[in-house]
Amino acid sequence: MGINNKMRLPEQNTINAYYGTGAQINGNQKPTLLSAVTFPEYRIFIGDTTQTWKIDKVGVINTTQHDGKGMFVLFDGSVVFYDQAEAELAFSDPFKLRGR
Repeated sequence: MGINNKMRLPEQNTINAYYGTGAQINGNQKPTLLSAVTFPEYRIFIGDTTQTWKIDKVGVINTTQHDGKGMFVLFDGSVVFYDQAEAELAFSDPFKLRGR
């Protein structure tokens, strides 16, 4: 399981301010407010990954564990099974999942 550490993509091209040791990466970043997360009904919060604790790029999303799908908790609290294409969109451009 890994947590999404690029919560503000694609609207803001930055990682969340705090991860790893809890230190800020640079002075311009601030904690992400949950109210600032757009498309919470599509955006991955936590889910299956090939890494141990974070989802920082689409290449680490793991959709092989549940019959060709990955299990993900979204920012609105729902749990979904996404195939690889859907999971990549949920991470990089969740707007494109609307209407699917």
